[in-house]
Amino acid sequence: MTPRNPFGQRNKGFTLVEILVSIGVVIILAGILFSALNQNRNASNLETAQSMLSQAFANARSQAILKQNNARLLIHTSSPGNEREAEKYLRYFGVVVETRSGSNKWETALSGEYFPADVFFIPETSVEPLDWKESRPTSRHNGQTMSLEFPSGRPEASGSGPKWSYYEFKSTGRMSGLHNKVVLAQGVSRDILPEFPDGMALTGLTFNSYGLQFPLEEEEAL
Repeated sequence: MTPRNPFGQRNKGFTLVEILVSIGVVIILAGILFSALNQNRNASNLETAQSMLSQAFANARSQAILKQNNARLLIHTSSPGNEREAEKYLRYFGVVVETRSGSNKWETALSGEYFPADVFFIPETSVEPLDWKESRPTSRHNGQTMSLEFPSGRPEASGSGPKWSYYEFKSTGRMSGLHNKVVLAQGVSRDILPEFPDGMALTGLTFNSYGLQFPLEEEEAL
């Protein structure tokens, strides 16, 4: 005889249809959760990159004032020829200080750091290589670039080595040029060069004429 429960109803198991429906619901919920976690990770990476860059800019400004010489925040913008170089492209940055005014020799003040995974600097100088449209957001630093061996244990003269975009602070703490801003974006590395999908997340910093920094609102980056 079939056992009965205390309420007089027959015990029964799940049907195949019920099992399949349950599995489908679990898969959908897992997809939603993964998407949310991925978005949170991307946002966290951008926030971390912004914080790292903010500290590096503050370091460059302090070095300029402390040593009474020009200081530059460098961001790697040499077009990569292989995967090793691609790791640095638009992701590697540091700070150098001129040994003395007009010497054109630079010593490492802040060794290189990398932005978190899939976060890239967006310079004006990369518009053509990255096939950007005019409406795409770019950083503004008056097109300032230099070639330098960095980092280095000794002062290096500019003119040789990888190409860097740079933001310069004078000994007064002021920045060279006007309307300086730096834009960071979420991207994906594919075939050495990064790609930036539509609707990508953005962040960054903007500066006043005194070299003081402020968070960059997304609408300002457009």
